[in-house]
Amino acid sequence: PPLICVRVFMELSPQGQGEELDQQERFVSLTEEPQRSPCDTRLRKRDVMLFLVGVLIASAFVGLVLALEHGRTSSGEYSRSRNLVVMVSDGFGPASATLARQSKNPNEGLALDSILVGTSRTHSVTNLITDSAAGGTAIACGKKTFNGGVAVDSDGKPLGTLLEAARTQNKKVGLVVTSHVSHATPACFSSHVTDRHEEMEIAAQQADFLPAVLLGGGRKMFLPIEKGGGRTDGRDLLEEMARRGARVLSTPSELEALDIQSDAPVVGLFAEGHMDFEIDRDASQPSLTRMVEVALQLLQRHGDGFALLIEGSRIDHAAHDNDPAAQLGDALEYDTAVQKVLDFAREDGETLVVSVSDHSTGGITVGADVSGTAEYQWYPDVLHRVSMSAGKMAALYASGTSSISNVLNAYAGITDLTQEEEDEIHSNAESTSSWGGPVRRRARIGYTTHGHTGVDVNLYAFGPHAEDFRGNHDNTDVGNLAARTMGFDLAAETTRLRARRGVYDLSPCPSCLRVGDVYHD
Repeated sequence: PPLICVRVFMELSPQGQGEELDQQERFVSLTEEPQRSPCDTRLRKRDVMLFLVGVLIASAFVGLVLALEHGRTSSGEYSRSRNLVVMVSDGFGPASATLARQSKNPNEGLALDSILVGTSRTHSVTNLITDSAAGGTAIACGKKTFNGGVAVDSDGKPLGTLLEAARTQNKKVGLVVTSHVSHATPACFSSHVTDRHEEMEIAAQQADFLPAVLLGGGRKMFLPIEKGGGRTDGRDLLEEMARRGARVLSTPSELEALDIQSDAPVVGLFAEGHMDFEIDRDASQPSLTRMVEVALQLLQRHGDGFALLIEGSRIDHAAHDNDPAAQLGDALEYDTAVQKVLDFAREDGETLVVSVSDHSTGGITVGADVSGTAEYQWYPDVLHRVSMSAGKMAALYASGTSSISNVLNAYAGITDLTQEEEDEIHSNAESTSSWGGPVRRRARIGYTTHGHTGVDVNLYAFGPHAEDFRGNHDNTDVGNLAARTMGFDLAAETTRLRARRGVYDLSPCPSCLRVGDVYHD
């Protein structure tokens, strides 16, 4: 800006037009009153006026440049994104990214690597270590809450979410996850309860909300007991949504047969509980990437745009189990889904993509001592040989059809199991962590906890205003920046929501407000 001011002044001043003013006319002594003629006075006034005009022009120019740089149009309005995709890699801390990258190809990298912009702090109102409900609320609502609270503030009052704000602007909304669709993270975008474990109530609110796309697991939360579900109120939420025009799916073949040109809502619940880990998944369930592809095909047809939540839910569950092979499989599948979304966003040009974790889980270390010895090495090939999650191995052994050594030989590629390792598993055969022990030792992978950790997580962004996410942010910033880019007013959405208090009859949950509460999911 100083150079611009000088240049404008030189071009507009008499000197810049070739007139030379005597040095004594330009600068006067601080101790002597100069002798000025009427001509001198007129020239000086002219210089001052021209200089001020130059400053004003330069200031306007610089203001325009800065405004455009920060996303404002020439009219002063903030330019908006048409579509929003929020991707949550549940439990995926920075070391998980290293695990995935080095296992895939250390020199090739992940799709996520190209859009890394910063980090996110994850603490909740009550705890330095958050759970998924408080973490999800921060992202979905731009506000902090207590551990266990789902899209409510610290007093238990409902908060407007990104998806609700999107619907207010006549955008289509969708959720694609690999957990129950009523699990903590998707619940934070589509329901309001003071206790995340109230999944039957969450499912009922989601059925009322009825997004354009709802894909994932957790069918039992939507069906009454008499139909094989878990609801004690007798309601068949799938039938209720179908009566409102939804297409209800339960198999990959039904997903593939969808009429993409139809505007009818799609509800696809492909498992009674959580969908399988990617390492265990067979043809009876679609992959996360395939569900994302279908969701984008359905939502992009809407002229007013869309907002979509995607969660790689089970990265977190594998980390809770301290199962590095299952964690790797779901992390890589999530990255494949990221690539699919980025391909769409690059072609579309009007889609903001944000990827962030609600927290890190397990405290995984890529490299661990064995018998007190540090090798400065770890072995991805050990994980590549594993073809079944630790939980499935435990269930297989419990069925009585195979021995411990045979299970690990067949599904983990371990042919040198020691007697000590076998005895350790036998003494705690129901523990998924014990089944993962031989794999962890051979791969040199360590974990510090079966719960969450408080480390900052990676923040990724692509598309309009992605630069706004640079740096270290509180997790509430993620939701608020996304809302600003989309032109969503979350405060107004909260006001509208609370005006319908009868729909969400919530009260504070004192037991949820205790500092130090522990959540293992």
